[in-house]
Amino acid sequence: SSTGEKWSGDRVYEWALNLAYYLITECHLKPGDIVCFLCADSALHVVAMLAVWAAGGVYCSLPSRSTYREIDGALTGIEPAFLVTDAFNYGTSAVITTEMISIKKLLLIDRKSATEGLNDTLDVLEQVMQYERQYLRLPLEGSAENTCALLIASANDGGTKAVRRSHRNLIATAGALQNPELSALVANGDTDVVLTTAGLYSPSGFNLCLHALNKGSTLVIATFEGTSDHFLHCIHSHRVTTAILTTSQLHLCLERTDMVRSLRDVWFVGTAISEKTHNTAIELFGSFRKMLLTAEAGWVTTEYLTETIPNYTTIGRPVAGVQLKVVDSNGRSVPHNTVGELCICSDQCSPGYLNNDAESQHISMTDGFVRSGEYGYYDGSGLFYIVGHSEEFVKVDAFVLKHHIIYFYYIQLYGVDRGVGVSTAETPGGEGGGGDMR
Repeated sequence: SSTGEKWSGDRVYEWALNLAYYLITECHLKPGDIVCFLCADSALHVVAMLAVWAAGGVYCSLPSRSTYREIDGALTGIEPAFLVTDAFNYGTSAVITTEMISIKKLLLIDRKSATEGLNDTLDVLEQVMQYERQYLRLPLEGSAENTCALLIASANDGGTKAVRRSHRNLIATAGALQNPELSALVANGDTDVVLTTAGLYSPSGFNLCLHALNKGSTLVIATFEGTSDHFLHCIHSHRVTTAILTTSQLHLCLERTDMVRSLRDVWFVGTAISEKTHNTAIELFGSFRKMLLTAEAGWVTTEYLTETIPNYTTIGRPVAGVQLKVVDSNGRSVPHNTVGELCICSDQCSPGYLNNDAESQHISMTDGFVRSGEYGYYDGSGLFYIVGHSEEFVKVDAFVLKHHIIYFYYIQLYGVDRGVGVSTAETPGGEGGGGDMR
């Protein structure tokens, strides 16, 4: 963890099974019960996540610094059976636990939280993990199609939706980057140090955690609620070799190259970057690639290590096991260099959203593909490019056009010098209503 505490693989395994035993025998967790974590990322948090899976439960996490309204809205939608919290979120968690009948038990994540004047009757997971378990065959066996995790994503109406992730999804996600052309991690992974900063509630943090655990690499669980120096110090002190960086994190690294010399395999999930920044990053890290990943489909694309010509605009090619196509507004495939919606098919694709059939049906296509909500195209060599999200486009017949193109068309053709955009209400399960310019 970013606090400096180190965990061996054996300790992680044993403590996870100890906690799984407690969840089954003391908390009476049933297969499919949702355990939601409202606490900061930590090594304990990762062990507890593994314990939930070993006990047959469904793991879910919310950002630690969420507002009461955000927490209440998300929990109302998923109705968890158990809520795990820390000292910072205890007040909110205690109130919600008394109001939400689905929650059977409130639990504390660590000893530190238990010593800060909170309810001393609550069980503390850090203590429970150390209790020697009695015989019980663990982990419990389940179907590959069973939901084992939920990722909370933003909905079009400003609320949230819970993306279901099955065991099959997680197995495919863990194996998606194992091709040596996709990852610079060494074969056994034991010399690599993987940093996750985005949060276990996010697609990038969650998927990178799975990738590191599956590879046998050292995983650094870090939270950065302080200064940028904290972020850089974590990379430097733990000699981090692999990370997924956002736009702001990338620029921090490029400004302080002396602190990030250990980094050698970096993925970028931020907004578009300039050719100069892209070339500087390649020179600094050696392996620097952009990628696309989503809550609904896991790893989708990345640039391959064998690509010979740097391309600062592409998001790369589909990763192993992923099929990707571009369709028009009628769902028909379009040729290369034609903008349309990117649609994905793989074992990583979510079976849908929890308690939201309308939205699940909206993203699912009849041929097994799911809509990504991202618009882009592919070139003649098979490289894919993103040009925007669905909210930035208007559908006209079988074409998709950006709003500013529509406005330009009206101005040039009709001599319009002023206007107002008018949009109808959002349709159930849809991306939004129709729109015109008057």
